[in-house]
Amino acid sequence: MSPSEFNSFNKTVTANLPPVDVQNTFPVFEENVSCPASGAIPAFDASIKAQAITKAHAVVQIGVAATGTVVPPNLDQFGLFAGINK
Repeated sequence: MSPSEFNSFNKTVTANLPPVDVQNTFPVFEENVSCPASGAIPAFDASIKAQAITKAHAVVQIGVAATGTVVPPNLDQFGLFAGINK
């Protein structure tokens, strides 16, 4: 190895965060209507209901990358990144 290789660095560190799991059911709307009898038309009730069901799983990965030299101290490149695997 040459001396310049001991003086420089190129490092990337990544970490996986705990998986994120979401599973939920929630109402979107619910309506009821009661209609009284009118002449020959009998009374009746009507209703409508809608629900949303959600389910998601994601693995988040974060990291940092840097390159530079030790002497003189110099940071040539630096970056943060994040990714999601579903």
